[in-house]
Amino acid sequence: AVAGGLARGVEAQIVVGTSVPQCPGQGSINGSTDYPNVSYVVAQWNMPDFPAGPVQVLGGTVRTEMWGRAYFADRCTEGAYNNIDYLAMKLLGKRLTYTTDVSHAGCGCNAAMYLVSMKQSADKSQCDDHYCDANNVCGVRCTEIDVQEA
Repeated sequence: AVAGGLARGVEAQIVVGTSVPQCPGQGSINGSTDYPNVSYVVAQWNMPDFPAGPVQVLGGTVRTEMWGRAYFADRCTEGAYNNIDYLAMKLLGKRLTYTTDVSHAGCGCNAAMYLVSMKQSADKSQCDDHYCDANNVCGVRCTEIDVQEA
């Protein structure tokens, strides 16, 4: 999962009952022949009863705004979340490198990248998208590897 935010004012765009596009696009994981076509799936809820923020995919770059969260997937179907669709990356013996631009992140933002086992999470979660983490944010706990917390 990729989570994060941009600077001030984005909170005003988040209104209960509105939704953000669930399938903002596809891309490839640079340098990987294992994942040439990855779909991005956007969370509708950041936590139960708290809407998620917008996520954009621009030229292969994933840009999350305040409260936004996106997942890597094999496929994305607008209006449906299925744990089988999420990507389970095989990283054993491989290297994971990425670039993060936090120059627009405001005070108090958490720009995070972490690995969780959503593909194996059959529980729908209180966020309706099978999201799980070590903190039980959406009601489902699973192992989490924090790659970045900035």
